[in-house]
Amino acid sequence: MTGALPYLGVWLMRSVFCVEEGVVGWRVRQGATGLAEALTLASAIKHARKLGRDYHERTGSEVTVELVIPEKSLLLEQHPRRTLEATAAAFWVPLRNAAAGDGGCACR
Repeated sequence: MTGALPYLGVWLMRSVFCVEEGVVGWRVRQGATGLAEALTLASAIKHARKLGRDYHERTGSEVTVELVIPEKSLLLEQHPRRTLEATAAAFWVPLRNAAAGDGGCACR
């Protein structure tokens, strides 16, 4: 499940990565999109957590990883949304370094 919230003209996303039992083994999905199938439970959990962390690092959006069983969902991992200030700081540090002559794109 993915939901978007408007915030100062920017869409902030929330993504849920689910581990659930499939026909053959366990599967990982993000919303309705299947990402991996026919895994052991341990490998499905590891894979979902890695995908969730990577997605959070890349986008800064809120990410939840859940194990879905018939009775309920169990929270496995959660990454809160980065603040706009933290996202801007992460973006501008490489630009400042480049402008100072530390390599990379010289944005002057």
